[in-house]
Amino acid sequence: MLIFNRFPSREDAQAFAFAVRDSYQLCSMVCTDMERRDRSNASFKLDLPAVLVHRSTKPGVEDHVIKLAANYHGRFAGT
Repeated sequence: MLIFNRFPSREDAQAFAFAVRDSYQLCSMVCTDMERRDRSNASFKLDLPAVLVHRSTKPGVEDHVIKLAANYHGRFAGT
């Protein structure tokens, strides 16, 4: 991926990749849980998953990591 060329080292790029992977997995779990609880709410926003992901990631991981990970998830497309 071209985005990895923007990091100063391979370790930084790998840390970013792991953060995205972990954030994606948590977004998926939260989204699935929310759908199970309220299937009629088709327009919920990213706010709750984003807060949960942000609190679970390592210090220094920025908000754009959360949004990037969430955007890979089909249920969050367009948010």
